[in-house]
Amino acid sequence: MITLDTMESGLAACAQQWASLLSSPVEVPADDATRFFGLFRALLLEPERDVAEAAEMFLAEGWNPDAVRERLHYLTELSSASDEPADRARRCHQVIARRMSP
Repeated sequence: MITLDTMESGLAACAQQWASLLSSPVEVPADDATRFFGLFRALLLEPERDVAEAAEMFLAEGWNPDAVRERLHYLTELSSASDEPADRARRCHQVIARRMSP
């Protein structure tokens, strides 16, 4: 739901929700959804972080290729806006897609 709200209202309107979600302790840190939090945190809450480095760290976690492709869809959705987080999501998507190409 928060992703949809962000797409409709922009990151600024949902920043506090993202900050709460992404900084919350998780019970199962190895779960795919929570492992994706680190990348989202870099994209949305840490503008000083290099997204290419965050993408490389994301890939270094040993993801199943199908799970990575699924996560690329989230990045595509975030990329559709016209703000700084969207630009960062596009750059991140490019890094990951390039690494996933045969």
